[in-house]
Amino acid sequence: CRKYYRRLKLGGGSRIFTGSDAVSFLVDNRYANSREKALRIGRMMAYEFALFRHETNDYDLEDANGVFYKFVPSDQRVINSPLESHGLTTLSAIADAFEEGVVVGPNVHKNRTFKNTFIGSNAVTFLVSSQLAKTRQDAVRIGQLIMEERGLFQHVGKKAQV
Repeated sequence: CRKYYRRLKLGGGSRIFTGSDAVSFLVDNRYANSREKALRIGRMMAYEFALFRHETNDYDLEDANGVFYKFVPSDQRVINSPLESHGLTTLSAIADAFEEGVVVGPNVHKNRTFKNTFIGSNAVTFLVSSQLAKTRQDAVRIGQLIMEERGLFQHVGKKAQV
């Protein structure tokens, strides 16, 4: 049994762990296929479900051995999900509204003009002004979910996947 597993298991044992332990746990138990993806998942778990926090609340989850986190007792957890706060149970409903409401057109990036694109800050403003997100931070998280989970859009600088 690995050290991080002993630290992360919910029943008994220490309730303090390193960021590296959390990331390794998510990858080794196949919740994520890379450390980067595990880090994103871990950060969303910490933010949206208040599952754990930095021991002094100074850091988001980092893939590091010298930064320690602790589980939040279940009676103190608060759901911070931007989806839950608006009564929307599926990302699909938000993605549909996003696709309908975000204005697309030609935009310039690195001296190149791209057709049928949008500017990220405008999309964030749309999500907040249409009350699909309470804050700009929530809007960014929702946009990232739409991009990662639904594949609705990608950054114009990303190379086409074959």
